[in-house]
Amino acid sequence: MALLHDCSSYDPEKNDYYTQKTMWAQIAPIVKAKFGEGARVWEACMLNSKSNSPQYLTELGFQVKSYTNLDCRRYGEEFKGNYDCIITNPPFKTDLKRSILRHFYQLDKPFVIVMNVMNVFSKYMRDIFGEDIKHLQVVYPQGKILFEEWDDKKKEMVKCAKAPSFYCGFVCYKMDVPAELMFISK
Repeated sequence: MALLHDCSSYDPEKNDYYTQKTMWAQIAPIVKAKFGEGARVWEACMLNSKSNSPQYLTELGFQVKSYTNLDCRRYGEEFKGNYDCIITNPPFKTDLKRSILRHFYQLDKPFVIVMNVMNVFSKYMRDIFGEDIKHLQVVYPQGKILFEEWDDKKKEMVKCAKAPSFYCGFVCYKMDVPAELMFISK
């Protein structure tokens, strides 16, 4: 039996912890409330990824665009009219995350991203969003956001053995999330 890595010892350089379907399911009603059933979403952070997020989001009723061969920091403008919002779990490495956030802000499309909630208090968030920081909202999931990772021995995605030691939430931009949906409960 393969040993599963403990996600509480998360390695931010590794960038291969992926969001489970149950976590995307928590945010699905908010996206559908804003854009309707069959909303068109761009799962943007798929470069060289093994993530099942596009499949999970499709199963949740979204029309999903994703590209494993495109760096999301260089694309998006040319197909901006083909999606309603971005839903993704960006790499947690700070310089990558900043670059991705800057690009998403420049695209000026609504987004929902998984992010360590402590990042909202960072200086770089204010530097990136400036006056438009008022359009940021944090939606708090029920429990910790859980991750999965690729198991090379099994050649499949497996759930991490433990929840991470940090708390993540769904950072939303221009999603106009009603106050009653800010704390997800099931």
